[in-house]
Amino acid sequence: MRRRDASAVESLVRAAEARYGRVDVLVSNAGFGARALDLDDALSAPDGVWQRMWDVHVMAHARACRAVLPGMLERGAGCLVNVASAAGLLSQTGDTPYSVTKHAAVGLAESLAITYGDRGIQVAVVCPQYVATAITGLEESTAAGALRACSRWSRPRRPSPTASRADASLSSRTPRCWLLPAQGR
Repeated sequence: MRRRDASAVESLVRAAEARYGRVDVLVSNAGFGARALDLDDALSAPDGVWQRMWDVHVMAHARACRAVLPGMLERGAGCLVNVASAAGLLSQTGDTPYSVTKHAAVGLAESLAITYGDRGIQVAVVCPQYVATAITGLEESTAAGALRACSRWSRPRRPSPTASRADASLSSRTPRCWLLPAQGR
């Protein structure tokens, strides 16, 4: 699906509602990072990279939330879960556009919580550290070596435990922001 196209997101939500019924929980998760980090120049990424990261890391969440919020507000209940990154809480070096846009994704979730919380909408933002997937280019077979250069204390998470922790936290309805630390720490 083209997350940059608001009408495509709206169409996808309407199709899901037609097939499965109302949307009670939206988990929006989209992202990509730089393949090569530039530790010497924080502004080295071209404007096109900045724009694409803004579209994917921020606007994809906004478009998805816009599509489901009217029904949730009408019912007075719903849950929005935006997946951002630990880089949205504490900047990482070498990929400034990634950190900046993940900070914006966290800010979007906070704004949604402030705006809609008293109308029955729960808002959460999940902020995992590196997750070993093809999207990050950190598949498990190569992740440990790639990360050792950046962080001696961190190992990448595997997708399943990350999702399980977020699901368990959602079930308890306690925190609104989760930082999922690297395994073994």
